[in-house]
Parts: sequence; C-alpha cells; structure tokens
Amino acid sequence: MLPDAILLVNFSEGAWFGTGQRIQMSRKRAMETGRPVLRVANQGISVAIDHNRIMIALLQQSEGNALNTTIQSMSSTTPYVKAVEVSELVLCMVLIAATSGFSLQNPTFRLNNS
Repeated sequence: MLPDAILLVNFSEGAWFGTGQRIQMSRKRAMETGRPVLRVANQGISVAIDHNRIMIALLQQSEGNALNTTIQSMSSTTPYVKAVEVSELVLCMVLIAATSGFSLQNPTFRLNNS
C-alpha cells in the first residue's frame, strides 16, 4: 500500500493520549516513509508535517478552527520502506516454509500422512 500513497493521514483522539508523543511519532513516520503526514485530532493538536519532519502547520487543542495548509505530495521510496518490504517478504517465505513441512535439518519436503 505504501508505494502508492502520496501522503499519510492519522485520525486521532488526542485528548485521551499525550499529544507530544503522538506528534513525535507522526514526525518519525514522515521521515521513515518520505511522505507528508496530516495528523487530525478531534480534541487534540492537529498538525501538518512535511516529508522532512518539519511541522508546517499546527492547530492547538483549544483552538476551534480549521487547519488550512498546502503540502507537497511525495512518492519516493526511502531505504526504510525498502528494508521493511524485504523483511516482510523474508518473513512470508519463512512462514510458508515452516507450514509446508520443510525441515532445515533434513531439507526435503514431506507430504502429510506419508
């Protein structure tokens, strides 16, 4: 899904959780994915973060307003995204091998009930 995404949107109920930590997590996702992040909170801080982790717009919790900003969509792939895709592929291959009866000690496939 991520290679097709041009931005990430995070809907959150900011009043229930610490907002500073949630914003830092959103900034980290922007850096990891190379995508801008819009964090929208019903009762918390709403923020727009560009692909370089820079907060370009901020709406405080107590402000009853709309966050109006312009962001640039991105579609590049970062090394982090590539590493996650490779690790997911390796994990799937290991799970398929483990469930198909492949043994690392004796590398032969076994049929069930044989």
